[in-house]
Amino acid sequence: MVKLWVAKNAPVWIRLSSNMSKNNLMDPNRQNRTAWLVLLIFTAVFFIRLYFRQISFWDWDELLYASAIHNYDLFNNSPHPIGYPLWVCLIRISYKLFGNEVDAQVLMSVLFGSLAVFPLYDIFRQAASAKIAIGGLLVYLFNPVVWTTGETGYNDPTAFFVFAMALAFLLRSKDNRYFYLGSFLLGLGLGVRPPNLALGVFFLVPLWGKLRARDFWAALTGITILGVTCLAWLIPMAIYGAGGLKEYADLITTYTDEIKEADRWGLTMQTFMEFRLGGWVLRELFLTIWGTPFLAAICYLLSAVGLLSYITKKKWRELLIVLGCFFPFLIFAFLFNSLDYMKYTIPYIPLFAFFTAVGVNELSSRLGHLRNPAFLTGMTLLLITESVQALPLVSIFREQKAPVVQAIEYIQKNISPQNVTIFYDKQYFPFVRQYLKNYTSQSLIPSAGEHTLPQPGMNAVILSHHYPELNYTWALGFSRESEAFRLLGIARSTASHYQTVWISTADIAFLDFDRGYFRTFLWTGNKSYCFLKNKNSSDKMLTIKAFVPIEQLKQPPLISLYLDGRLLAEFRQETHTFIKTFLIPGQDLEVDAWSSLEINTDQTFDPAGTPYENEENGKLGFSLEQLIWAAADRDATTRQGLENRPAPE
Repeated sequence: MVKLWVAKNAPVWIRLSSNMSKNNLMDPNRQNRTAWLVLLIFTAVFFIRLYFRQISFWDWDELLYASAIHNYDLFNNSPHPIGYPLWVCLIRISYKLFGNEVDAQVLMSVLFGSLAVFPLYDIFRQAASAKIAIGGLLVYLFNPVVWTTGETGYNDPTAFFVFAMALAFLLRSKDNRYFYLGSFLLGLGLGVRPPNLALGVFFLVPLWGKLRARDFWAALTGITILGVTCLAWLIPMAIYGAGGLKEYADLITTYTDEIKEADRWGLTMQTFMEFRLGGWVLRELFLTIWGTPFLAAICYLLSAVGLLSYITKKKWRELLIVLGCFFPFLIFAFLFNSLDYMKYTIPYIPLFAFFTAVGVNELSSRLGHLRNPAFLTGMTLLLITESVQALPLVSIFREQKAPVVQAIEYIQKNISPQNVTIFYDKQYFPFVRQYLKNYTSQSLIPSAGEHTLPQPGMNAVILSHHYPELNYTWALGFSRESEAFRLLGIARSTASHYQTVWISTADIAFLDFDRGYFRTFLWTGNKSYCFLKNKNSSDKMLTIKAFVPIEQLKQPPLISLYLDGRLLAEFRQETHTFIKTFLIPGQDLEVDAWSSLEINTDQTFDPAGTPYENEENGKLGFSLEQLIWAAADRDATTRQGLENRPAPE
C-alpha cells in the first residue's frame, strides 16, 4: 500500500503528503513547488471562509439538516427525502465537537469546500499546464456562488469535495487501485448528496476502458465497490428513516409528485420547451452564477476562446477530461433541476472556470515575452471583479443574522407563548419547528389555494415575508434587502432567500429599516405602527410617502404622525398623495434601539366593490408607498427645504 501513496502519477495532495513524510520540504522539483502553492491556496481559502462564515441559518435546507441532527425522520422533512444520510452523520459528529447546529454545519462546509482545491487542481492539471490549472482553480474559488455557499450550512461544498476526489482518482484509473478508490468515493459522495449523481457519469469511461482491455475482474470489482458503498448507507437509511425499502420507495415517489405540483420547473419535462428554453432558465443557468451579466459576458467570451483553442489544437483528450467530468451535470441541471437555488450550479461552474483560465492564457500567449505578466494581470482583474460581487454578501453573513432569525429572537424575547398562535409562511416552517417549539403555530397556507388567517380579535403573530394583512394593530419587521444584494445580482439565490421578514400582530403590513427603503403598496387601517432601528447616533431623515384614496372617503382624512409618542405632524389630506420628510436629531434617539413610528387616520373605507378590493375583510385607510429611514446630512437637508415638505398632487 505504501507504493500507492508515492506513485509517480499520484494526485497532488498525495505527492505533498509523501514529500512531507520524507522531510523533503526544500525539494526544488517544480511539481513539488506547485504542490506547495496549492497547499498555500487551500490555507488562504480556509481562513478567509472561516472569517466570513455565517452566524445564523438563512435557508430552509439548512434548518432541515439541523433538525435531522436531533431527529432523523424523512416523513417529517428531517431532512427531506432523499435523506443525505452521510451528511447528517458527519454533522452529528461535528455537533458533538462544536455544540450548536450552525457551527456544526457551517464549519464542515468551510473545511471541505476549501479541501476541494486539491482534487479540483488535479483534474485541471490532467487537462492543462500547472499555470492554467492554478488559474482555473482560483476562478472557481472566487466565483460568487462558490464563495458564498462555502460559508453556509449547505451540504453542497462537502458533496462536491467528495465527488471531485472520486473524479480525480477515476482519471488515473489505468492503475486499478485508483479505480477502486474512485468507485469507493463515488459511492460515499452519493450518500452525502444523491442529486450529484450526474457527476458520477464519468465512472462509465474507466469502466468501459476496463471492459475493452478485457480486465473483467477489475471492472467487476469497481462495480461491486460502488454498489456495496451505496447499499451500506442506503439500506440503513431506508430502514431507519422510512421503515423499509418499499416504504422508502413510496416516500420518494410521493415526494417527487409533491415537487411536480409545487414547482412546475422542477423535476418535470412537461413544460420543457416553454420554460427550459426560455429566458429565465438560461439566465439562471449561465448569467447569474457570475454575479453580474458584465462578469458573465467576460468569462463566457474567455471560455469560448479557450474552448476554440483546444479544438483548433486538437487537444481532444484534454477536452474530453474536463467535459466528461462536469458537462453531464450541466445537462442534468438544464433538464431536471430546480434552479431556484444557485448552489445547484456548483458542480458545473468548474467547467467554465477552467476554460476561462485557458482563454486568458491563450490571449496572453500572443504577447510574446509579455505573456506571463499579461496572464497574471488578466487573472488578477478577474479575481478582483469576482470578489466585488461576493464580498457584500459574505460580509452580511458574517455581521448579521438572517431576518427570520432576528424576527424569531424578537418573538422569543417579547411575546409569551401563552395564548398566542404563530401564523407562518410555509418557507419558515423549519425555523418555527426549530426555534419556536413552545408556541402554538399554524401555516398561513396549509394547502394549495387556501389561506388561513387569524380571526378578528385573535391573539396571533404573523411570521411572513410579504403579507400586507389587514385588521391587526401592531407589527414589527426586519429587512436586509440592502444595496449589497441588489448590486450582487445573484438573482433568485438572494432575492428569494434573503428577503424581508415581517412579524405582525396587527393592522399593518410594512416595514424596512436599518438602511435603505422598501417600495410597495401596503395598506393600513385606522392605526399602524412601525419600528425603526437606530444603529448609531447620527441624524436621521425620515420620509413617508403614502397614497390616500380620496374618492372613497367621506371627507378629507385627518392624519397624525408620531415618533416615540412625540407628534411629528397632523394635517388634513385633500389630495391623493402626500410626502412628509423630517430631520430627526441623533441625540433624540437611543442608540441600538427601536424607535416607534405611529401613523393614524380618522377615515377608512370598505374595499369591497372598489378597485382596492382584496381577499381579506377589513377597513382600509391609506397605502404606504415608501418609507425611508436613513442617515441624514443636516445642512444639506435644511438647504433643500426637505423638512416636513408636502407633496404636490
